[in-house]
Amino acid sequence: MMSSDTTKFSTLINQYDHDAFKTEYEGVYSVTNTVSDFSRKYVVVVPVQKGETSIGYVVIRLALKRIIPENVYPELLVDNRFQQGYQIQNISYAIVADKRIQYSAGDFNYGSFVQNNLGDPRLYTLGMVEEKYLHIAMEDSNGRVAIISSPAAPVIYWLADFSFQVIMGMLVILILLLIQGLYNLSSNRNLYLAARIQLILNLAFFLPLIAVSIITLSLTTQSSQEQLNSEFLNKASRFGSSVAIALNESRREQSEFETHFTNLTTLANLDASVFYPSGKLMATSQPLIFENHLLAPFINSSAYKRIKGGDKVFVATEQVGGLQFFVAYCVLFSPETGEQTGILGIPFFQSASSLEHTQITILSNILTIFTLIFIALLAISFLVTRWLTAPLRMITKTMGRISLTGINKPLQWHSDDEIGLMAREYNQMLLKLNDSKDELERNQRERAWREIAQQVAHEIKNPLTPMKLTLQQLERTLQNEGQQDEKLNKAVSSLLTQVNSLDDIASSFSSFAKMPEPVMAEVELISLLTRTINLHAQEGTIVFQSALKNAFVYADEQLLGRIFSNIILNGLQAVRAGVLPEIRVQAEMYSSNYRIYFSDNGRGIDQDLLDKIFLPHFTTKQSGSGLGLAISKQGIEQMGGRIWFETSSKGTSFIIELPQKK
Repeated sequence: MMSSDTTKFSTLINQYDHDAFKTEYEGVYSVTNTVSDFSRKYVVVVPVQKGETSIGYVVIRLALKRIIPENVYPELLVDNRFQQGYQIQNISYAIVADKRIQYSAGDFNYGSFVQNNLGDPRLYTLGMVEEKYLHIAMEDSNGRVAIISSPAAPVIYWLADFSFQVIMGMLVILILLLIQGLYNLSSNRNLYLAARIQLILNLAFFLPLIAVSIITLSLTTQSSQEQLNSEFLNKASRFGSSVAIALNESRREQSEFETHFTNLTTLANLDASVFYPSGKLMATSQPLIFENHLLAPFINSSAYKRIKGGDKVFVATEQVGGLQFFVAYCVLFSPETGEQTGILGIPFFQSASSLEHTQITILSNILTIFTLIFIALLAISFLVTRWLTAPLRMITKTMGRISLTGINKPLQWHSDDEIGLMAREYNQMLLKLNDSKDELERNQRERAWREIAQQVAHEIKNPLTPMKLTLQQLERTLQNEGQQDEKLNKAVSSLLTQVNSLDDIASSFSSFAKMPEPVMAEVELISLLTRTINLHAQEGTIVFQSALKNAFVYADEQLLGRIFSNIILNGLQAVRAGVLPEIRVQAEMYSSNYRIYFSDNGRGIDQDLLDKIFLPHFTTKQSGSGLGLAISKQGIEQMGGRIWFETSSKGTSFIIELPQKK
């Protein structure tokens, strides 16, 4: 206590020793004045012991030193435990007693708020939002209310939180995919296609995000530092002019300059130091830094070298322990003589909280923009995917309806893109499928006809053989007995003719049913055609034309000869009444195949019979089995060729095409 204080100890103790001021610690009192004070003061009473007897008391009064938040307070002298109190620039607060504001700080105006909302119970529980600020209050035992206000979180903060959670979720998925990929790689297993797609999509999202974030934050930090350096260089130049004038006016009085310098730093709200041209400390606004040996009373050696090198105004980086800070140096010159009179150093500390706040804001904006774009792209990609895959779904549905028994509709796609190529290939496949289906139907019909032919041949031959033998025996008997009954002989002869015709039909059916696989060998077509034509030369006019001397194919010579003979006979039998039959045979080379044309001058084939020509049960002749062309078609196809016809009212041409033997 001060020596001039005449307050009695008993009076002092009685003044503080009641429940309103007592704390949980004995001898420590929290003293507040409900009328004028809003900040707490503490009184500590410490007894002085001598043995077991108290010989006196030490009374300590403690009051919180008020620090104006706008003043520069060196971070070297601030205890980290209390440093947070000087970094809450966005916080406003007020002390209210009897609905009167005793003290307020910050940007918020509490005038109308105190009058209208002080009695709202939400203010003391969950808080309330008013005038874009979030307010919460607490009332002490003396009825005073402390209100703390901070700007309400804007919507962008909610979006940033949501974006952060989305990106963290995607990052977890990416890590899981990487772990799975590494596991599969170590196990010599391939990563699933879906996992590869997810991995690529995640990497395509995260890599640009990380690159943009790093580059943006780096550029922002660099720009902020350059702006801060420029600001302090300008401030150092302007302040250096005032210091140079003060130094010139009080060159001989050190104490006068220190006082003047302190006043200048207070007015400019700066911490600064002035060094002699030799580099030794002359004056400082923060002597505790040098008295506590946190900094040496000399200029930084690297800065001194730059000054000697000719630099007059610059920013240097310095460090004390783990704290890095910057100093703006300015060389001072006398306004009168122009000689160097000193060196001004203005330390400034780049506010970590301010920079972090800027970086967090930028990063949150980046995350928000990326997430919103990502969600928009997801929606767009979903719609685009459905639009792009609609043709595939249509193709899939159409392919699912492919049937061997039903009608297969071709795809209609009027574009030359990839889907158009797929549609054309699909339609080509349908054509081949229809051909295969027709071939299958033909094979089934032929198989059925073979079975029917075999059964018919068997059923016909069983009674036919004894009938033929009986008629032949009857005919010999009539001849041996010399009976000349004309009617009887004619009837027996007619019956034998019809029996022979039935026997031929049965033999044809039997041949068709038991038609063996062709015996393939090298056959020379020109000579085979010549021999076949010579066999039928007496039955009509047959003209053979060919520029080929040799034409070798791989076929069954006997079967091919019978096919040629059957076609020639059909042409000779198709002659019109009153016209001599004429057959023109022509052989030529076509691509890598040989084509043989058999053209007659007959009556042609009716339009309603065109699709029945090669059926095994069809014939236009009065006699015959109708199996000749069916056997011809089957034999030619077994040899790897094909047969077709062209007809008109002037005649019919059958064309056989066989592959050339390589």
